[in-house]
Parts: sequence; structure tokens; C-alpha cells
Amino acid sequence: MITNISPVAERTGKGLQTLLRRFDSDRGVKIISIIKFLVMILSYREINEIVLPTIIEGLIIDGKNNKPVSWTHVYVENSEEESLTTTEGEFKILSWQKFPVVLIIKHIHFETVRVAVTACAKKILVFLKEK
Repeated sequence: MITNISPVAERTGKGLQTLLRRFDSDRGVKIISIIKFLVMILSYREINEIVLPTIIEGLIIDGKNNKPVSWTHVYVENSEEESLTTTEGEFKILSWQKFPVVLIIKHIHFETVRVAVTACAKKILVFLKEK
């Protein structure tokens, strides 16, 4: 233990300790403020209701001969989300809408069909009826 400390060194050491204590308390206040801010943001209602895109996919079949129907227009009602079926009758739509949504299925040789979709866990199978 050093007993012979000059008054200047003693004041400098105490000043440094005071500065370090103030820094620690400032950092603690900043951390608490950041935590409060994050809690406020994460509990904000609209952020908790973020809608993530979902893929709605399915297969369009001719109800008469059970063959796939190509070039069928499939779209989400009141939306710009749409798709055309492939030559195998398959479609896939990336949708930002909340469920339930209504799909409109149109083809020049078949009656228009409206399908309510409540979830997208499985592929949708739609049979069309000739006009």
C-alpha cells in the first residue's frame, strides 16, 4: 500500500473514480431507456399485426374429363395479386392479404368460380364446369 501520495495525484484519482461512476450510471440510464423503447415498439399494436406474405397454390381441373386446364386466370378479389395456370393446370399466388380471401377463377370456356380461402396449408383443387 502506498501511503505517500501527493495531493494532486489524490485529487486526480478521486476525479477519475467520480467520472467512472458517472459513466456507469449514464450507461445504465441509456440501457434502461433502450429497453423501454424496445418494449414500447414491440408492444405497439400495428407491429404485432404485421401481415406476412403467403403462397396460395392450387390446381385447376376440367370437371368433365378430369384433365388440367391451362391458361386459366386466377386472382385474389379486390387485389392485384394474380396468376395464370401452367400447362399442368397449376397456379401459385404470393398474397399479402389477410385470410380469408376470395379467389376468382376465370377461363373463356368455363364458368367463373369463386373460392373462399381461409388458410393456405394445402393446395387448392378446383373443378371447372363448361359453359
